[in-house]
Amino acid sequence: MDRFDAMTVFARVVEAGSLSAAARSIPMSLTSVSRHLAALEQRLGTQLLRRTTRHLSLTDEGRLVYEQAKTILSELQEMEMTLSASRSVRAPAIAAGAAGLLLGWAIFLNYGLTLMAILAVAVLVSAPERRAAWTTAAVAVLAAAAVAAVFAWAGFWWYDGYTLVQQRYWQGIANARPFQYWSWANLASVVCAIGLGGVAGVSRVFDLAAIRKRSGIHLLVLAALIAIVCADLSMLSKAETERIWLPFTVWLTAAPALLPSRRYSGWYRCITCSSPNDSSVPITGMKVYNRL
Repeated sequence: MDRFDAMTVFARVVEAGSLSAAARSIPMSLTSVSRHLAALEQRLGTQLLRRTTRHLSLTDEGRLVYEQAKTILSELQEMEMTLSASRSVRAPAIAAGAAGLLLGWAIFLNYGLTLMAILAVAVLVSAPERRAAWTTAAVAVLAAAAVAAVFAWAGFWWYDGYTLVQQRYWQGIANARPFQYWSWANLASVVCAIGLGGVAGVSRVFDLAAIRKRSGIHLLVLAALIAIVCADLSMLSKAETERIWLPFTVWLTAAPALLPSRRYSGWYRCITCSSPNDSSVPITGMKVYNRL
């Protein structure tokens, strides 16, 4: 039995809180999950989980194995992602042109989607080859400009439409409450959407060393934050959370990956309101954190 598969199943059981929940999330039969756990315990020569009728808890050895397994699996996934990102794309000019056409069309469907360009820039900045990134950006910009030119030729100019929409908006419901009320309310909505773990991860985005190294996850999450702030300042986001925020909020859900493993247990206790001495904290906390 593959040891990596066994470690993956073990980590999923710990995070899901039960064998049946892990079997549903993988997906895998309950018998196979039990077989993988038994094989891993037999290979390591120690018990990893205490099984009772109500819950599972990690043994001291299991907690050590879980931390090591998470590190190994994370590094393996990072290696796979690095190799995947380094692969050449077939017909890159066509792919870049299609992306530009899609973005150009999207900004005429929804003014808020114009800020998706910030996330696109973050992806290009994090690219390992700058020449390829510049070429991709040039082709995409030309394609988006072509869409704007077609709309202009048809008699619709993007900025005029944006200005008129803003004027009509402020003539209606926008006058009911001041702008400051909605600006803070929108930010509060984002906090509720990404959860406590997301907020903790966002606090680690402003790592200058990682930004200088053009870390993809740092730049992407930072770009999403900038887009949200710009959307808030556009004065078009009052009570428009479902349309203005969701395209950018989804990228903030990657922020918890920036949390170091040694800080996880504190956040788990915070989320579950459990005692540090409770042996079920690691599994209960991971289960709740996984649902955020």
